[in-house]
Amino acid sequence: MTLEDAEQLFKDYFAGKPKIYELIESSKELVTNQGYVEYPSGLKRNLNGVWSSDYSERNKALRQSLNAQIQGTSAHIAQKALILVDSFLRESGIDAKLVLTVHDSLSISTTKELAPAVISATEYIMTHLPLDYLTIPDENGDPLYVAMGVETEVGYTYGDEAEYDPELFASFATTKGYSAYQKDKKRIVDMHDNKLITDEENDAQLEELDSRLDEYKSIK
Repeated sequence: MTLEDAEQLFKDYFAGKPKIYELIESSKELVTNQGYVEYPSGLKRNLNGVWSSDYSERNKALRQSLNAQIQGTSAHIAQKALILVDSFLRESGIDAKLVLTVHDSLSISTTKELAPAVISATEYIMTHLPLDYLTIPDENGDPLYVAMGVETEVGYTYGDEAEYDPELFASFATTKGYSAYQKDKKRIVDMHDNKLITDEENDAQLEELDSRLDEYKSIK
């Protein structure tokens, strides 16, 4: 690709996304003027490399100008959720505890019987975070709270977690059985997605898997 082709590719991409282009350019202008960006939490990220005589350092700071604001705000949201969820679990006395965080994910250990209640409470906390900057004016100027999206998975171990289906999960005797079923189902779907098996083989294997569903449900 020539330089001209590459430049045209960018122009074509942003032609349909003028607001995103405007946001990127305004972030570059902001960091060029002040040498840092500030997060809604009040913390600042030093990007004074934008004033460097080194071309690569200068462009690195420009590239980070918007990304730093997005990542910094996301981190603040995740940390707020972590603190509130941990406080809830400790103060409620429920048999559950926060054991691990990975980026914006929280890993909670509890029993299968308590899992639905713990999940419900955790999802509520994470979608009702008391952060001022999550409330923005709508098209009429009225306050609109922007709730964070939450995806929940359950698993017998951290490595075999799968999408949480409340009704299906409740029908299993143990989380171990639920994880085993979902893991075997994912293996079939992955093989099909990677074109290692045909559509017919995929359907046949999924049908055979579901024929043994009661076996998975009875795993202790």
